[in-house]
Amino acid sequence: MKVMKPLMVTALGLSLATFYEGAFPAEKAAQVQAATDENVIADKAKTYEGADYTSGGETLSDGFDSSGFVQYVFKQALDTTLPRSVKEQSELGTDIDKNELQAGDVLFFDTNEKGEVNVAAIYIGDDEMIYASSSDGKVVVKNISSSAYWSSHFAKAKRITGAPEIAKDNEVIVEALKHLGTPYVFGGESPTDGFDCSAFVAYVFQHASDVYLPRSTDQQWQVGEEVAREDLKPGDVIFFKDTYREGISHVGIVRP
Repeated sequence: MKVMKPLMVTALGLSLATFYEGAFPAEKAAQVQAATDENVIADKAKTYEGADYTSGGETLSDGFDSSGFVQYVFKQALDTTLPRSVKEQSELGTDIDKNELQAGDVLFFDTNEKGEVNVAAIYIGDDEMIYASSSDGKVVVKNISSSAYWSSHFAKAKRITGAPEIAKDNEVIVEALKHLGTPYVFGGESPTDGFDCSAFVAYVFQHASDVYLPRSTDQQWQVGEEVAREDLKPGDVIFFKDTYREGISHVGIVRP
């Protein structure tokens, strides 16, 4: 398998995974399953009320930010791994009108009034939501309509059911996704010890397709063919410069 080398960039907005929406109106069994899933999501979310808020947090032990909380709840409730950022989560699933909310739907808010969602919450029914609150310092339940703040900053709601179907025919992506949640360790080279960025890329390509890449980021930069940013495809390798040091200093794998 040929390793592609994109042109060096300093930022990248990755496209999202396509999700299988498990509820088809014509199939009653699927409807029942979707409703059951949503109840499981809401019920699971409520068990974490009072958990700590932590900026960038995504685990019960370390605390949550809003999107980290949503990601964690879906993983625990449905064994479904959602994207990490609020923006990515907001582009999944099916759009739901505010008047048609069901427990388990995900709510998104634009509190900065910049036209971009920045807070995610889970609807738990009776006009209430649960989310990781920076101002309260913990996971809290809030009534939406009684709060002028949350009502005025509401942006959208999504119903996300089923498991992600992320490039199942792409061996590099399939291998990379096996290691979601593996800790970052500078110098780490294995799933048990943790990875740094270049070790992760090398490990994935070796185990996915028997492609042996150099160990360091700047050496990996010398491999493969350059492609323009607009031509990036899932499984391509993308490099960043001037992050913690000058020059080529960070690397990752493009996902769908």
